[in-house]
Amino acid sequence: MLGRAGRPQFDDSATAIIMTRAENIDRYNRMVSGQEILESTLHLNLIEHLNSEIGLGTVHDIYSAKRWLAGTFLSVRMRKNPSYYKFSSDTGSRDADERLEGVCERDIELLKSHKLISEDQRFMCTEYGQAMAKYMVQFETMKSLLSIPKNAKMTQ
Repeated sequence: MLGRAGRPQFDDSATAIIMTRAENIDRYNRMVSGQEILESTLHLNLIEHLNSEIGLGTVHDIYSAKRWLAGTFLSVRMRKNPSYYKFSSDTGSRDADERLEGVCERDIELLKSHKLISEDQRFMCTEYGQAMAKYMVQFETMKSLLSIPKNAKMTQ
């Protein structure tokens, strides 16, 4: 596990410590030396991260959402290896930045349509969106929970 090392706005270098099992040492040595490429997995749960960033106040409108996404490792890797990253809404003809913006817009609309964030110009998490972020609930699970009728019973 490795988090952000350094502060890009202040530092031009950083130190990271990798703690792993003995059987993984060669793999990490290859990554550190540039022999093995590391790809992002943010695209696999981007909607959950967008919801959390809205809850934190980091993202408050579509512009800040796109700016936040443009500053991620996913954005960097998509420019270098666009064919690795597949999105269900891809047309295939757009560049990496346009693809990311499209996915960002789609996910924001999904959060709005499922009432996880406000419809206002300034995004805010609803009670459900806050619960989703606080308890790290996946979007698909949250959709299922929100589809349960208000007076549902455990027995038939």
